[in-house]
Amino acid sequence: MTDKFLFKLSSKSEQYCDMIVEEMERLFSISKQEAIGRVNRKWSGCSFEDESLLFHMLPEEWANEIYYGSNSMWWKKDKQSLIPVPFNEK
Repeated sequence: MTDKFLFKLSSKSEQYCDMIVEEMERLFSISKQEAIGRVNRKWSGCSFEDESLLFHMLPEEWANEIYYGSNSMWWKKDKQSLIPVPFNEK
């Protein structure tokens, strides 16, 4: 497990990803390492050196999107009925 992002980022994008990780820790009571692992899995092979692609959602929205999955419609449902995307540490 790593504590670094494994995709290309500008310094501003890296700060934004840090905010997403913090939201995931706060919202879902997961470790920082798990949050970073989930972010890395989501954006493996991506580049956010062009920051505009990352900032169209708030960090809390990205946290939910990454934790529950793109097709979960997390914004419409009661959080208790949602199931997180499984995450296996390697």
